[in-house]
Amino acid sequence: MNKQELVKQYFRAFETKDLKELKKIYATNVRLKDWEMEAVGRKAVLAANKSTFNSVGTICVDVHALGISDNSAMCKILIAIDDDVRLEVLDIIEFDDAGKIVSIVASKDPAALAAALALPPYKGN
Repeated sequence: MNKQELVKQYFRAFETKDLKELKKIYATNVRLKDWEMEAVGRKAVLAANKSTFNSVGTICVDVHALGISDNSAMCKILIAIDDDVRLEVLDIIEFDDAGKIVSIVASKDPAALAAALALPPYKGN
């Protein structure tokens, strides 16, 4: 399966709250970091997902832009929660050589995402 399909599979599993599917696509050493928490290891990431899923009714993920480069993907998404909360999010998803997700870094703020990834700020040309 190509990386674009893996990303789509991840977002489908996330919005349908499918922990079994997420377990299949996460590497054992997966890391999740967002604006509220950080979890390391498949068991901890699945527990964080479950906590999120239990705290909301519905989740809808709309992918606005998706870029793939080698073993990573950058995704600009809109997440709708319970039809009343809307979050614009930028996800960086990294894959191992087996095609499993090893890292998800999500941010509502591009500057915070750059800091989370330890990237220097872009200064232009």
